[in-house]
Amino acid sequence: MRLITVFHGENATNLGNRNAQIGSNPPMTPDGMEKMLCLVPVIKKLAPFDAVYSARTARTLDTASILALALNVDFKTIKDLGRHANTDNNITTAFPGNENEDMCTWQKDALSAVSIIYQTELRQNEFGRNVSTAEYKVLSVTHKEIIAGLIGTTKGISDLNGLNDIVNDPHLSRDGFVVFYFDGQSLTKFE
Repeated sequence: MRLITVFHGENATNLGNRNAQIGSNPPMTPDGMEKMLCLVPVIKKLAPFDAVYSARTARTLDTASILALALNVDFKTIKDLGRHANTDNNITTAFPGNENEDMCTWQKDALSAVSIIYQTELRQNEFGRNVSTAEYKVLSVTHKEIIAGLIGTTKGISDLNGLNDIVNDPHLSRDGFVVFYFDGQSLTKFE
């Protein structure tokens, strides 16, 4: 399965003293939406997609809605694609119940999400169109920490410092998306 992972668009900042449910889950800004619209032609070249998934956070759902409207597709949500926290002005606010999550947690969640997507789409493919799982293309919208966790997996990196180095790489999101291949057991990154 080819997995095209898109970074969510720029989210609202300066949320102030909002409660954790709002501070951890800001929407995408209008500027973020405009930038995402610029990515649409590139993503369209990778289409068609057999499935589209998004994390359940406001900023990823906003991003997914822009892509879904442009591609005329529906999308599903999956919890493990999400980073249930937000960093605003160097202060991280976690969604209640997720206060102890870190890069290692998000890497495990990312791998869980990929496996769930693979198993779900494999089952649906058995009754759907006749496509090999190698040709199956899934578009997902998620957070840079989730994508960094997947990249770490492809490089054999699973320690907190190594994963933080990946997420802090200024070139990580330069294209707006990263493409992976998952065969049900191993994950590789397309260069």
